[in-house]
Amino acid sequence: MIKEIINFPYLEQDAIIDKQLVLPEHVTYADKEFWAQDYDNRDPYFENRLLLHFPAIRNRMGYDLTNGTGVAFVVEDIVTNLGKEGFLPYDSEFFQMYDYHYMRAIATLWAWRRSIDKPTEQKRNRCIAFSIALENGFNGGEKDGFGSKLHRDASIALDKILEREGPASPYRSTQILYALFDFCHLTAKHD
Repeated sequence: MIKEIINFPYLEQDAIIDKQLVLPEHVTYADKEFWAQDYDNRDPYFENRLLLHFPAIRNRMGYDLTNGTGVAFVVEDIVTNLGKEGFLPYDSEFFQMYDYHYMRAIATLWAWRRSIDKPTEQKRNRCIAFSIALENGFNGGEKDGFGSKLHRDASIALDKILEREGPASPYRSTQILYALFDFCHLTAKHD
């Protein structure tokens, strides 16, 4: 039986980063595309309705990764930092060909840095399961197979919320982001 995500944090309004993050000078086409996407999942006429509010989650993670500077984390930063943390970093051309991996990479790195768990293979796998489940949450459901039982459970639990509630607001999307992090057995730093 799949567990459900039930613990959603109360958030102050400043948890929602609604301003566009600044792009540094060393950007790629993939960076410009990723950080400019402003899909509003509440638009009934948008052809591929997203279930989670993409800009709210993207900006929250990007803002956190740069320690609140407001300068976007770009492919060069992703590749360097994933490599430092022991993940397989792809090169910038990869992100231009497979743009959905951009969100996965940002989410993996965000989860890794947010977690105070010891840097083990188990933590690495949990961060990866979190990032792929989150990416599935933008489009609804599993898209390319389940990499692990945790990824499967997290994706299904997320789908249950989105089926019940429909497209999530920026506030609710951010709550779901943190709840999914906890659901993936990751321990957050306390601010």
